[in-house]
Amino acid sequence: MLFILLACSAKPDDTALGDTAFVGDPAGMGPFAVSTQASTFEGPTETLDAIEWVPEGEGEVQTVILMPGFLATPESYAGLAEHLASWGWRVFGFTFSSNSMAEPADHDADAVEASAALDHVLGLDRPADPDRIVFAGHSRGGKIAVLGAIRDPRVAAVVAWDPVDSGGAPCSIDPDHCNDFSVAPNSYEGDTGQMAGLTVPFLLFGAPPGAANPEEHNAERFWEGASAPATYLRFPEGGHTDWLLDGDVASISARTEVPWLAATLLGQSGTEPWLEGEVLAADVDAGRVELFVK
Repeated sequence: MLFILLACSAKPDDTALGDTAFVGDPAGMGPFAVSTQASTFEGPTETLDAIEWVPEGEGEVQTVILMPGFLATPESYAGLAEHLASWGWRVFGFTFSSNSMAEPADHDADAVEASAALDHVLGLDRPADPDRIVFAGHSRGGKIAVLGAIRDPRVAAVVAWDPVDSGGAPCSIDPDHCNDFSVAPNSYEGDTGQMAGLTVPFLLFGAPPGAANPEEHNAERFWEGASAPATYLRFPEGGHTDWLLDGDVASISARTEVPWLAATLLGQSGTEPWLEGEVLAADVDAGRVELFVK
């Protein structure tokens, strides 16, 4: 049975920090107008390109630092970013300095760049709320979001869209280096990974393994190593690139992460229908998604 929630429209004041109830339907855009601006910031070794999706308002703002997949840029995730920003989360996306086939992977260096992005958003004219900074990313960026949160205690939560743990290209292409910089457990190599160091709330999305997210490195490995509190939505018919496209995978992910962040970092109530109740249950019953919680 499909349950339909009739949610009242929210004004910006209704969803301001400090409210106790979540208002609105996260399947749609939120109450905040969003502006977009390109910028740069100084990374550890060079100037890095960035783009921000900024909700209207003044003062400190809760912030998601977005890290793209290999060969992608933050603009590739504009739909997810604008949706988050419309619900009051500034999304600050940046492109890693190493983002081509010609350069060897160095995920330790990528994690340092993620922390440099965090330093930068704390110093903006409208600075990040230091208690509500989220690392988020897709594929390689999802892995670095996890690794960066393990390394940087200032990160309050992690959202990972089908993270991939390979050290570079898949093992079928680069067997000598594909297991470098292991973060998730890797039973193929006997590596326990570093997931025990992730102690903040973790929201994980995943698709079945394929060429870009092989079984030895896909989201299942991150879930294997995750500790509570963690939530995993697996899309049985999804594909690794679905987070860059319009469709059920991206829309369900967007609809889930907004109330998850509201409950986890803003302490808001009323988020249950989209996280464990009737709205998500309808998609579980239809076979669109599977839910796992630790």
